[in-house]
Amino acid sequence: MGAPMDQMDQLAAFRQSLAETIAWCIARATSADPEWSLRTPTLEPGQFDSKLSLAERHACVTGVIQARSRLLYEGGQLPLAPATDLANGSLLLFDPDGTLSDGAAAVGSSGFFDADNVPPWDCWVLYVTDPLTAEYRALDHARGRRLGRWSTTPPTSWQAHMWLAPLDYVVDPIPAWRESYLVSWVPQTLLPLVRTGIVVNPESCIEWLADRETPFTQALDALHLLT
Repeated sequence: MGAPMDQMDQLAAFRQSLAETIAWCIARATSADPEWSLRTPTLEPGQFDSKLSLAERHACVTGVIQARSRLLYEGGQLPLAPATDLANGSLLLFDPDGTLSDGAAAVGSSGFFDADNVPPWDCWVLYVTDPLTAEYRALDHARGRRLGRWSTTPPTSWQAHMWLAPLDYVVDPIPAWRESYLVSWVPQTLLPLVRTGIVVNPESCIEWLADRETPFTQALDALHLLT
């Protein structure tokens, strides 16, 4: 895929890829190995960062999706229908243009995020193009800083070990550059670790997709695929 799809095509591709992501990850994710259980070597995409053009980002993520689909088909596990729910997991946003590659989220999530804050490729759903209109941007800035979803979740064992109290997950107004982003699906078993990674990430390049109100997230919410 060399160019972004329009919103309807993007939504259809998202639902199918989400079904396949869930089918693949639910059989592999384990909190005992958050670093490698969702990094299957045969799916490894290579470098994924801000140096890639928009078309190259789409192509990189699409390569993972297509390889995963092929393996699911060969194993007789390819879903026959698009996703209709999140299977108790959550959707994660990663902005490759916003990362400082500081490594805090990698430590906080026990390796789920890598040093550049990239989530494991097995759980990639789609690279989404989601430009904001002036109306949406003004709405987000009017809302200002606010607590994100699941801010009151108890601390993980990592936080307890570091003598940290439960930290708030604060959402900042959407940065001007965040008009495209990677969406991943996080299995329920890994949600506490991922939440800790999000909380300790200083530049907010990773966040729950449900904390963004954009044309794409509204479309997902209408299908009950956002929370």
